Amino acid sequence: MKSNWQRIVFEESPIYVHRHSADWFVPNASADALLQSEVKSLTYEALKRRISEPNPLVYTPKQTSKTALQEFWIHLTNRCNLSCTHCLFNSSPTEKDTLNFESISLHVKEAYTLGCRLFIISGGEPLVHPELLALVELILALSDTEVVILTNGMLLEKLFTCKEFPTSRLHFQISLDGLPKEHDAIRGQGSFDKLEHNIVWLQKTGYSFSLSVCLHPLNIQSLEKIVVLASELKAGHLHFLWYFSRGRGVDERLIDQDILFKALINAYEKAQNLGLVIDNFEALKTQIFAPKGTVHDGSSSGRSSIALGYDGHFYPSAAMVGESALLMEGESIVEALESKVAQAIWAQSITALSSPLRFLLGGGDLDHSFSHAKTLMGDDPYEPLLEKLALWMISQEAKRFEPLHVKPALCLEMGDILQSCGANEGVAHTHANCLLATGESESLRLVKAFYHDAALEDKEDILNPACYEEQYLSHIPSHLRFRGYGCGSPILDAKLKMGESMLDLGSGRGIECFIASKLVGKSGRVVGVDMLDSMLKIARSGAEEVAQRLGYNNLTFAKGYLEALPEEDERFDVITSNCVLNLSSHKRKLFAEIFRVLKKGGRLVVSDVVCDVEASALIRNDAKLSGECIGGALTQAHLLGLLRESGFENVELIKRFFYREVQGHMFYSITFEAHKPDTQKQVEVIYKGVGESLALDNGIVLFKGVKTCIDEALAKRLESELFLLDDDGNVTNQEGQSCCCATPPESKPSLLLTPKPTAKVSFSIAPSKKNHNCMVCASALVYTPSPHEVTCYYCGSVSVQSVTCQEGHYVCDACHSKEALAVIEHICATSKERDMLKLFQQIREHPSIPKHGPEHHAMVPAIIVTAYKNSGGKLPENALKTALSRGSSIMGGACGFLGICGAASGVGIGFAIVLEASPVVAKARSAAQKVTYAVLGKIAEYEAARCCHREVWTALNIASSLSETFLHVKLLAQMETKCDQKKFNQYCYGKECPIF
Repeated sequence: MKSNWQRIVFEESPIYVHRHSADWFVPNASADALLQSEVKSLTYEALKRRISEPNPLVYTPKQTSKTALQEFWIHLTNRCNLSCTHCLFNSSPTEKDTLNFESISLHVKEAYTLGCRLFIISGGEPLVHPELLALVELILALSDTEVVILTNGMLLEKLFTCKEFPTSRLHFQISLDGLPKEHDAIRGQGSFDKLEHNIVWLQKTGYSFSLSVCLHPLNIQSLEKIVVLASELKAGHLHFLWYFSRGRGVDERLIDQDILFKALINAYEKAQNLGLVIDNFEALKTQIFAPKGTVHDGSSSGRSSIALGYDGHFYPSAAMVGESALLMEGESIVEALESKVAQAIWAQSITALSSPLRFLLGGGDLDHSFSHAKTLMGDDPYEPLLEKLALWMISQEAKRFEPLHVKPALCLEMGDILQSCGANEGVAHTHANCLLATGESESLRLVKAFYHDAALEDKEDILNPACYEEQYLSHIPSHLRFRGYGCGSPILDAKLKMGESMLDLGSGRGIECFIASKLVGKSGRVVGVDMLDSMLKIARSGAEEVAQRLGYNNLTFAKGYLEALPEEDERFDVITSNCVLNLSSHKRKLFAEIFRVLKKGGRLVVSDVVCDVEASALIRNDAKLSGECIGGALTQAHLLGLLRESGFENVELIKRFFYREVQGHMFYSITFEAHKPDTQKQVEVIYKGVGESLALDNGIVLFKGVKTCIDEALAKRLESELFLLDDDGNVTNQEGQSCCCATPPESKPSLLLTPKPTAKVSFSIAPSKKNHNCMVCASALVYTPSPHEVTCYYCGSVSVQSVTCQEGHYVCDACHSKEALAVIEHICATSKERDMLKLFQQIREHPSIPKHGPEHHAMVPAIIVTAYKNSGGKLPENALKTALSRGSSIMGGACGFLGICGAASGVGIGFAIVLEASPVVAKARSAAQKVTYAVLGKIAEYEAARCCHREVWTALNIASSLSETFLHVKLLAQMETKCDQKKFNQYCYGKECPIF
């Protein structure tokens, strides 16, 4: 731990910061004590596994870091209508330096061609330039551009009264140096009254504006009152400028850091109460509350931002205009961004610094570092202040969640809160302090845009792979039966009961709510919450039609955010969500809200995307992947930890399937259930004992053979693992009487005799199925020439068969294939793969797929129809389900008992489905039989015992060779295949096998 994490204590709060990359976490007191002691124990190891590492573990800067041009600053003139005492450029009415319009126009057009859409005009006072309005008009004539003007505000009404611009694209940052007396002391008598008059005029015109305050000894004690003033003036946000000891302010000493810190904190808290944004804090949040592993390395100045000075030369930023050492040589922007100064900026990296927060804060502000020490990074005198502010914000957020836990746990970690998204290649750059304007969380804005588009048109890459049976859809009009956006289907796994109240988070078009409406009945209640009006409009319209068909209306759709649900406390029995929780910008607040509105004893049932290992910052910061439920996917360990730390218990994983591979990183769709604690009746139980003990989520440990009291509801959910005892100590969950005979009954009781659990638990009813030979014990299978009566080990069904294992176990085809068929359906429904052998390999790798067995009979036609669809073919309705149904009807062992290999039949089934064959469609019927004949003939040439791997490989290759002839679509079978199961097959064909 200590080699990778540095412990910092801020105001008695321990904060662990990663030594080699951008990451941090805040443990509670018991977790902190455990981490410091490093005493090896089960609890310590569990806590270590709870703490995820960033990806990559060690940040290495790239050799080149060229980025697209995002901002173009135009330092229009050094002339000003005022002579302020702190002016960085010594501007005054007597200064003459100014840019000519022709030169500006040329560079504006070049900047636009390079991708720039944000243009910032500064000075001096830009409003004194005679061609300012023409410049604004020139820029706004270019599509998608925005203009920000930094001004003292004295000439706004006079200049802009005669010309109207689109108010959504022109913004003003207006200088305010304090309360009226302070402002006039710095800017001249009567300045404040003129400024206030112009701001009132600006409000009436509808232009957005912010107020910029340069922190100065004259105003530092008045910051709270300045916040109130900014609120009264209806500023969009407030900006604090860090003071430069340059220009006319060269003799003024910098304000003491402790004084600055206290004044800023008080101002921030006052602004929070008034609903006013201070953009310095919001900008800092985008650095510390970013996706895990998001490194900030250096400034955007001279990389994605460049300034044109009043002297016609280029500089990294507007604040450095006139600084000869930073003049970026070149006649064009492109040349300037290739200059020696630009190369020097690119060459700098935080890896050379020692600050513990360097990966988060990026080495400080370039302007202040150069002004203070003539360096491009690492000497910003305000960086210690920013470090202190960052630690304060982290600790303040963490304190909100600490009271929830007593056991070792995390209060907060990087990535739980997301204020930023879209760092280039996982690496971001800090922004010059001259302008910091942020609004809505960027990650939330991007997600909202993505799903608004999804409401208007199907986005195939986020369509839900789950399909519903007709019994769940019969009351829903066909035009409303869109597959929902997501990664699963928690509605059916929630096992809704009549009369229950259910809340669906991120309800979208409403399909899950429509299904739930019928399941909970007239006495139940269903509410869907979504943040998008476009989704809500569709859902509400659909709800009216569903209510008409059902004959009652129990559906409501409400607008709201996951982190601020528009519902009262303890209102719902069940809360569901389908691939929405990972979109949240504040995971801790999200789970706190869910916990709040859930009734005691209520359950949360969710399908979402997870990964096993932390995804890279490149994936985390990809806006498109965030909308597709990938960018925000938590690690499974993080998700489970968050649930427990939010107060949930009895967390259970119900399903898990492969979802998607992105940049070599694997993502999985899981469905889980978690419960809000409730005071319940206690019962005595005895753990039967697969292991020596069983640790429960609430901290209770059940030891084998030892009576223990637990909640009755939990006991019923775990009853396959426990003996449930009555008041007299008798076992209540087993059938039959005790036997006093010297010899026990000969017939082995089936698991059918064990009472079914009342809800799914984290364990299978029986021991895990083996994936080769006997599913029960892995011993070899024995085939007999004459059939005899056998009983299925799992379901207890009796039939006449010719196969058991050496130990006498028999597993019927239904139990053999049950889990595997669900896996095959899910993978095929979500796959875009065209190569049948690649799809076969992907299915085989899933742990639910055995090496041999009747699953392969269904697998072959499922692969064929999937590859056909992905290759551009049009399938009949429910083709995949038909393929699985027909293929699974072929009995196990058909190759030996019936003389027809299931893989060969599977090819015939697949082709028959595509061709829509039937007993009376002559041509299609003949084609299906011909391909079956071709496959069966080839398989019959192998004088070998069955091998499902070999048979399916053969079947798919022949299907590929015949596909163009019969289907008029080429089905691929190109992947090179080598056998990986020789050691599991005692009947291996050896070197004569084509894939040996």
